[in-house]
Amino acid sequence: MATKINFYLNETYTKFPPKNWKELGLELNFDKDKENVTSQVSITDFEFVRENSDIINEWIIKGLTTGVGVFEGIPFRIEVARNGVIEVPFKGYLDLTQQGKLSKNRCTVRAVEENGIDSFNDKADGFSYQFLYDNGRITDTDFIWVPYVLNSVPNYVEACVSVVGVYVMVKEIKEVIQKLIEFVSDMPVYYVFSTYIKLILYIIYLILLIIALIKLVKAVVLLIIQPVKYHAAMGLKKHLEKGAEYLGMTFSSPILNQDPFDKAYIIPEKYFNEPNKKEKQILGFTEPSITQHGFYKGTFGDLIRECKKIFKAKIIVKDNVIYMYREDHIVSSPQFTLPDIYNPYFELNTDEFRANTLISFQTDSVDKNTMQDYLGTSFQVCTEPPRINNLNMVLMKGFEETRINFALAKTKTGLTTPEEIMSTFLELFNTIAGAVITAVNAIIEVLNTVIGIVNGILSKLAAIGIKLNFQLPEIPTVDTPDFSNKYKNRVGMLKLEKDIISVNKICILDVSQDPKYTKIHDVNDLAFSAHYLWDTFHFINSFIPSDDKPNANQYYKYSYDKVPFTFDDYEKVKNNNSIFMPNGEDALIDSIKWNIWNQWAQMDVRVNRLYTNNLKATFSEPDGK
Repeated sequence: MATKINFYLNETYTKFPPKNWKELGLELNFDKDKENVTSQVSITDFEFVRENSDIINEWIIKGLTTGVGVFEGIPFRIEVARNGVIEVPFKGYLDLTQQGKLSKNRCTVRAVEENGIDSFNDKADGFSYQFLYDNGRITDTDFIWVPYVLNSVPNYVEACVSVVGVYVMVKEIKEVIQKLIEFVSDMPVYYVFSTYIKLILYIIYLILLIIALIKLVKAVVLLIIQPVKYHAAMGLKKHLEKGAEYLGMTFSSPILNQDPFDKAYIIPEKYFNEPNKKEKQILGFTEPSITQHGFYKGTFGDLIRECKKIFKAKIIVKDNVIYMYREDHIVSSPQFTLPDIYNPYFELNTDEFRANTLISFQTDSVDKNTMQDYLGTSFQVCTEPPRINNLNMVLMKGFEETRINFALAKTKTGLTTPEEIMSTFLELFNTIAGAVITAVNAIIEVLNTVIGIVNGILSKLAAIGIKLNFQLPEIPTVDTPDFSNKYKNRVGMLKLEKDIISVNKICILDVSQDPKYTKIHDVNDLAFSAHYLWDTFHFINSFIPSDDKPNANQYYKYSYDKVPFTFDDYEKVKNNNSIFMPNGEDALIDSIKWNIWNQWAQMDVRVNRLYTNNLKATFSEPDGK
C-alpha cells in the first residue's frame, strides 16, 4: 500500500519534511487522574530545518512589524495520502510559547491540535469573567438578583440592644399616651381664644413626639434587624456558555441540563458596599441594582476545574463543542475491537485505591452561618477490610481530598432572637400606635375646625381695620406606620452575617420574575452537600461494589505493543476510549501512541473486573459540633 505523508506549514506545502518525521507519532491520553482529563492530543516535538526554519524565524520577526508574532500559533497540518485517499490525522498549529529550541537554521517546536483539549486548557486560563464583562461579553441582563437578610452569629449583642430598644420605646409610648390623656382632660368646654392657641401648640408638640417615636422605632429596626437586601448572581451554566462563546465554541453538559443543577447559580464574592441611597445609615442595596456584578471572580479555567471537582467530571472537546460529562460517561458504543494479541501479563489498578476520601466545601470567615450550619460542608469515606489475618500487613492506604473552592449558601429557616423580640413589640406597637394616632388625628380634625373659625374671626377683624397679620396654619394629620409586613417573606432567603462575601457561593435557586420572591430552592441543602456529591458523582472512585457499579472501580490493566492501527481506527477512538477486547468484553483505553508511518500503536487498556470483595466503607458527615 503506497503511503505518503505531507506536511503543511503556514498553509504551505513543505518540500522538506521535519527532520524527525519518521518518528512521527500521535498520542491520545485518557488518564482520568491527570489534570487534562480526556482526548488529550499531543505530538512529538518537530525538528524543522532549512526553509521551514526560515518560515518560523520570519513569523517571529514579523511580530515586531505587521505580523501577529509568537503569541499566535503557526498553522500546521499533516496529511496522509494512501492509494489516492487523503487523510488528515492532525490539524493544528506550532506553539512557539512552549519553550522550543530555536535557532537560525534549526527549530524544535511543539505542535498542538486546533480546538483540541490541549488547546482548550491552554486558552481557558487566558481570560477572566471580569474581562468578559469589561468587554461586553457579559452584561447586566445576564444577572439575577438574590435577596438576602443579615443573620449575625452569635446575635447576643443584637438581642441585648433589641431588649434595651424595646424598653426605651415602650417608655416613650407610655409618655405619649399619658400626655394625650392629660391633653384630652384639659380641653375646655367653652370658647377661650388664648386657651385654644395653647392647645394647638400643645397638640403640635404631641405630634412631633409621636413622629419622633415612629422614627425611633424605624431606626432601631433598621440598624438592629436590617431590611432585605440584594446581591447579583449568574447561572453556572451561563458562566460556562459565556466562556466557551469567547473561544468561538459552544458548551454542552447533560449534568447542567437536568434538575436540579439546571438551577445552579454562583453568588460571587463582594467586598465593597456603597452606602444605601434610601437609608443612609446602612450599607448595601435594598433594591435590585445594576451597579453590582454577578459574575464569578476567576478565570474560565478556574471555573472548569471547580466543576470537574464538584461533579467528578471530564471535559471532551469535539467539533468545536466543549462537553462536560461525569468521568465514567461513555461517549458512544465501542467502534474498535482490539486484535487478538497474546499478552499473559496484567496489572491491577491498586495504585488508584484510596483508603480515605474527603469531599469538602469552603467556609466563609466573614459569614459564620457557613460554620454554624456546617452540616453538608464535608463528607468522608473510609475503606477497610472486614476480614483480617494480620493487622500489620493490611495494605489499606492513601488519602484523596476534593476541596471545592465554593462556600455553601445557607437558608433562613425562621426568626432570630432579635427578630422575635422586635416582631412581638411591633405587633403591639402597630395596635397602640394606631389607636393613639387615630385619637390624635380626631383631635386634629376638631382643632382644624377651630382653627378655621379663628382664622375667620381674624379675617373679619381685618375687614373692620384691625389687622393682626396673623393666621393659624392647619395641623397636618399623622400617618399610621405599618410594621406588620416587616418580617414576612424573609424565611427561605439567603442569610449572611455581613454584606461582605469573601468566598464565592454556589446554590440552587428558585428564581422569580419579582426578585423579592427569589428564594434558596428547597433541594439546595441536599443537592449541594458533600454527601450528595459522593452519592451521585464521586462514588465512581469507590472500590466497593454497588448496584450501579457491580465491579466498582476495580480494573485489570494490559499493555500491548505494535497493535495494527490505521487512520480509520484512530478516528474511532479519538473521542471515544471505549473498545471491545478480542473476546467481546468491554474495555477502556488509557493511552495510545500511534506511529503513522508504520501503522501500528502502543496501547494501554483496562478491563472492569472485580478482584476483591473484602472491603467495607465507613461514612462520616460532620455537623460541626
